[in-house]
Amino acid sequence: MEVMEIFKAISSKPLKSVRDVQEFEISYEMREDLRNRLPKITDESEIEDLNVQKECGDVVRAVLGEQLSNAIRYAVEHQCAAIIRNLPIDHDLPATPTESRIGVDRITCSVASNVGLHNLVSSSIASYLGENNDKALRHVIPHIKSAHEKSSHGSLLSFGMHVDNPHLPLSPEKDNSTAQCPRYLALMALRCDISVPTKVVFLDDVLGKLPEYVVSILKKPIYKLKWPDSFGEIYSEKPGPVLATDKDGICYSRFDKQNVIPLSEEAELSFSIFQAVAESEGLVKKVVLLPGDLIIFDNQRMVHARDGFSPKMNGCDRWLIRLFGINA
Repeated sequence: MEVMEIFKAISSKPLKSVRDVQEFEISYEMREDLRNRLPKITDESEIEDLNVQKECGDVVRAVLGEQLSNAIRYAVEHQCAAIIRNLPIDHDLPATPTESRIGVDRITCSVASNVGLHNLVSSSIASYLGENNDKALRHVIPHIKSAHEKSSHGSLLSFGMHVDNPHLPLSPEKDNSTAQCPRYLALMALRCDISVPTKVVFLDDVLGKLPEYVVSILKKPIYKLKWPDSFGEIYSEKPGPVLATDKDGICYSRFDKQNVIPLSEEAELSFSIFQAVAESEGLVKKVVLLPGDLIIFDNQRMVHARDGFSPKMNGCDRWLIRLFGINA
């Protein structure tokens, strides 16, 4: 039975998500209070300093108040994602970089906002050896030398549904010898291109449409796990499953068409069915992040993507800043 025939059978009833990404908009007064009270982060090393993270988080909690802070935390921890709109960004924002890195002192308010939201949801900022020059802060920009990459620095090619750093162990895969796959991912917009939304899909929406035999195959270690382009150097690859379940029956994913490669016919069939369902229009949430908007989500419980676009390279292109987090 061909993939599309199976997909048609699965989608005989409309594929429609029963979940949504909860949005929170902070007031003008809150935004300006955050701008005035957040610490000045002037060096990238400070981003991973636990004391700096706590200071940023304490300011966010104090300004937003207990009720709003708890609501955001609940949305991320129990509903997998939250969008926070109207956070402060830097007044004197430089041109969108196209090649060299921007000093964190030029975007200190924006970075502190991102760090504070991570701390609010008990997420510790994480960087990975070999990835992004060992830095925690990643500029999601159309890099002049990476136009044809399917990565956060690419532009012309669509970056399909994926989990970031899928080669690393998922939460249920306890492995003290290596770093864990990022649990949380936060993207904050400094500049927006409304024609290039961030697409997100809830894993549970996909699982709810898949036959049990497909899920069981996806849990087998019959997929090659490659290292993403952002790591630069090629490291040894190993087999693993696409899905893993914890002791409470909660499922986690490392789906990534670019870096998770099926090793058998049944693996490829199940992988293709997962992809077809995940990309179905009824499940995809298209999120437009305006300057000052941030989305933070569970990287292992959602997949995300963006379409290809043609950057202008004029200093006004789409610019997000990304920070990974792990459970604190």
